[in-house]
Amino acid sequence: AEHAAKVLFLREEIKEIPELKEYYSDDMEKFFINYEEKCERGYFEELSDVSLFEECGRDSDGLTLYHRKRGSSKCESFHQKLFCGVGPWSLGAKTGHHTFCNITFRYCVAAGVARNGERNFGHTHLYLVDRIQTRTQELFNVDIYPGHVNVLRFKALDFISVGIGPLSYSTDFVTQGKPHKNLKGDILFIAKQMKLEIPPLPIVSIEERQLFNTHMRDHPDATRESDWQRLATKYKLKADGKTIFPKLPQMLQKHYLTWKENQRVKELELAVKSKFVAMIKVIGSSRASATTGKSSRQALPGGSSNDDAIFVPPAVAPHQQNFVDPPDTGTVPPKRGGENRCAYWPVCTMSVSECGGNRKSLCKVYGTNGKKKPP
Repeated sequence: AEHAAKVLFLREEIKEIPELKEYYSDDMEKFFINYEEKCERGYFEELSDVSLFEECGRDSDGLTLYHRKRGSSKCESFHQKLFCGVGPWSLGAKTGHHTFCNITFRYCVAAGVARNGERNFGHTHLYLVDRIQTRTQELFNVDIYPGHVNVLRFKALDFISVGIGPLSYSTDFVTQGKPHKNLKGDILFIAKQMKLEIPPLPIVSIEERQLFNTHMRDHPDATRESDWQRLATKYKLKADGKTIFPKLPQMLQKHYLTWKENQRVKELELAVKSKFVAMIKVIGSSRASATTGKSSRQALPGGSSNDDAIFVPPAVAPHQQNFVDPPDTGTVPPKRGGENRCAYWPVCTMSVSECGGNRKSLCKVYGTNGKKKPP
């Protein structure tokens, strides 16, 4: 109920702010109403069109139990294979390319067996089957797998249909040839696959953003296709493979849409900043207030003290009020004349010069040839 009330407050406030009122539509009204209902029922994770929770009973304390359902978007055949093969990880271009090709090949083999009646060998290592079939036919003139399509009998085309491949685009925006000397890592791999000196990448670096912002400042109304083509030509001329990379007109047009929205957001932020801060204070969650604690800990390096440091309770002890000093074990590490302690400390309390324990195996007491057996 508390979260639903905050959503209702936010909905009413947006209607009253002139700068935001023009953006409020019937679809937003439905969204807020739907979100309020979900807050009242305890739903916080599901999408607006796919309910991920379903009431399934109550526990012994009378609390409502929910059954969590998976959405249908990840159950599509090929996309499911990609999701299971890659998982929630960020992959580099080279790893992603080979992983994608491998998963695609395995999927195609499985799909061929299931849909086209191709021979099922129980695995997807068909390159081994191809070699066995070819060698057997060369030696004995016998086709042992007549229903199998042997790819070794075909000459591959110089064409990449899966993953990163050559870019068939106008040389007005990219330069074909060997990779630039400044490229390395995944960017170098992309250039080799595309057969370009420098591959086109989305606007990321500060220099690229400055070039785009300067263009929009000097030509605020230049948003036609020909304008993006001229700007892409500028990126090609300035591309160095370090801070600036070539751009395609479609990349620039897409970046412009995001840039335009961000500019509008900044304008609205300046217009409703005070009202926005007030709303955040109302709908914001409760926050723990930091308390200033005193501690008898040692002074920080440089002569400064941590007595005036802000104390934040640890996650495992949220009600702790002050710093807690580590327990005193009564054992002082040997620091005699600047010498280091033994590698077996605190079992061996001697310094390195006394027992030779730079490494555990060298300790005269507990080492390899030591007098005592280490615990």
